[in-house]
Amino acid sequence: MKLNRINVIAASAMLVLAVLAGCSNKKNEPVGKVKDACGNEYNYVKMGDQYWMAENMRCNKYDSWSELSHETINFAEDPNDLYKPYYTIASDQTQWSSAAFSGGLSSDQVSRLGYLYNWAAAVGIATEIMTLKQYDAFEKKRQGICPNGWHVPTSTEWAVLKDFIENRDSKGKNTAGKHLKTTSGWYGNKKNDDIYSFAALPSGRSNVVMIDAVGKEAHFWTATPCVLTIETVTDEETKETYKINKQSDFFFMASDRDILDSNHNSKTLAKSVRCVKD
Repeated sequence: MKLNRINVIAASAMLVLAVLAGCSNKKNEPVGKVKDACGNEYNYVKMGDQYWMAENMRCNKYDSWSELSHETINFAEDPNDLYKPYYTIASDQTQWSSAAFSGGLSSDQVSRLGYLYNWAAAVGIATEIMTLKQYDAFEKKRQGICPNGWHVPTSTEWAVLKDFIENRDSKGKNTAGKHLKTTSGWYGNKKNDDIYSFAALPSGRSNVVMIDAVGKEAHFWTATPCVLTIETVTDEETKETYKINKQSDFFFMASDRDILDSNHNSKTLAKSVRCVKD
């Protein structure tokens, strides 16, 4: 009788483990749609306590609640004037560099690469000079190009997403990118599973002259200026103190790595934008 009881307990434990394993492998599905100022609709997904767009932004007009409400962003044309807001279209193959590794991208995926924005366009600001009060606001919420009720995520919000994914993975750290990337379209695909339906595509980055790393990398702006490149200056006449910096934080994924990583880059470069719900 005692032996049978042990067998029952063991069988029950195995059943619980099987159920848990099944839950962990269940794909997260989009929970709704949101519309931008251009009329485009985007799927969004819930991860932890956050709601994230499951597609890259592809609009050149700021929504009615944005800091630059109803204004439009100019298409990239002048390589010498990159600090003004501009965008380019990631699917424009005439702009792809010779180093593009796009052979694995389907035509549908190419159409969903979205727009690439320089930092000023992404966060909706026309100048690099900000008062201390304005600068502090960037770590709170910046709608920028995002639809009403959504905003450009801060570095902290991206880090929360990364921690949420890695804390649920039995392998621990350095796996978030694998779970956020599409299962196809990435050069030398390392069996990405896109289990959260975030659907990150390798849309590359742009410097106006060309679009680089298509097929291999995805770069996403944050609303957070890089603290390592900030200068504080004081206007001699008004005695007002300002913050000036030319770089901002971004998060990225690469085809040859499973990680979601962060770095900082010149604000003149154009990158993708994913929005998070307010």
